[in-house]
Amino acid sequence: MMRNFYTSVIISPVAKLRNYRITILEQKPQITTKPMSRPRGSNHVPPGSRQRFGGPGGGKTRHAARVREALSDYGLVHICMPDLIRAAILKYKDKIPEWKEAAERYQKGQLIPNNLALELVKREMVENSDAKAFFLEGFPREARQVEDFEREVKPVNMALILDYDEATLRKHMENRGLGVEMIDARIREFKQKTLPSAKYFDDQKLLHLIPGEEDDQWIFERMKMLVQRAMDSGFSMVNSRSATPKNQVNLSKNSF
Repeated sequence: MMRNFYTSVIISPVAKLRNYRITILEQKPQITTKPMSRPRGSNHVPPGSRQRFGGPGGGKTRHAARVREALSDYGLVHICMPDLIRAAILKYKDKIPEWKEAAERYQKGQLIPNNLALELVKREMVENSDAKAFFLEGFPREARQVEDFEREVKPVNMALILDYDEATLRKHMENRGLGVEMIDARIREFKQKTLPSAKYFDDQKLLHLIPGEEDDQWIFERMKMLVQRAMDSGFSMVNSRSATPKNQVNLSKNSF
């Protein structure tokens, strides 16, 4: 039977991940694979979901929106985590103490608590239960979120990284009107929490690198191809550095 699958897209704000991996990604996050527990009844999360999580200022929303538009007829639903968080903060910060604290953290460029983030994602997936696949942007953001998602929902089968120079990411955020302190905080959070989680996918040969300095059309076509192949096959999409395990698709000519 075909295994249900999940695809992650990670966008890196570091100075060229191939070199940076030697320093940051050698710190392996402690992620364990446990039997999946799946909500039942009204809380059932449908199979075939995709995830997208990434660093600040990389234009991930723009690229995700294009992929969504291109593949929406195939049943792909794009879930934008930053939008979900902002909407939840606006709705709950004056009503629920936990969300008030989350709003303060988010305002400082920090991550909101893992339990709140996961509940937002699961709720959105349930509300779109007729989708064939999900494309999550901005989640998971750290190793603990990866572990929680894989335990409560399903394993991730592919990770994509848009690879930028850090200076480019800073420039993007400056153009959006963010101050230096906020930019520093977001990049620091990403380096310390999000980027090390990529080690988990890299160890499984599921991490695929897309040069962020390429033109938008090239990035879109490359990303769309990877996501569509994952949707069509239902198997893990391994990169060129890996042997091809059973029930996995090797993209050796198009990876990295």
